[in-house]
Amino acid sequence: MAMKNIESFDKCVGYVFGELYENFPICVSINLKEFLQKNKHDVNEKEELILSETLFWLRDNNFLVFTHPKEKDVSHFQEVRAFPQFSCVVLSAKGLDVLKKVPKSIREGKGIGEHIMEAVSTGAKEQLSTLVGVALSSAIGV
Repeated sequence: MAMKNIESFDKCVGYVFGELYENFPICVSINLKEFLQKNKHDVNEKEELILSETLFWLRDNNFLVFTHPKEKDVSHFQEVRAFPQFSCVVLSAKGLDVLKKVPKSIREGKGIGEHIMEAVSTGAKEQLSTLVGVALSSAIGV
């Protein structure tokens, strides 16, 4: 069964946060197809578009920065298209702060970023969605 967009978004946020937290402060390049394959996620046009839009959403909400692309590839005559490659992607100060927090709901002394990295490496996709929810909620003070 195909994933709902929000489920795919949560997983993509988790993959991105895990990758960027592990490599911080070094920026990384993200090739959509390779990134989805590496994380054992469905690879198709829809999932590539969701990952592309997720990266823009995270940038627009100040969780990360990247050097390319600058803007979305939008045509008034066609649908939004995914960019195949994002260059020099790195956590922003806000993104790093969110991932270093130790939420009360997580008893261990590790930050949310470390838990996300572990969930990505072990393939715990359900746990990953929960951790992303905790991270994003803490960013907006919910």
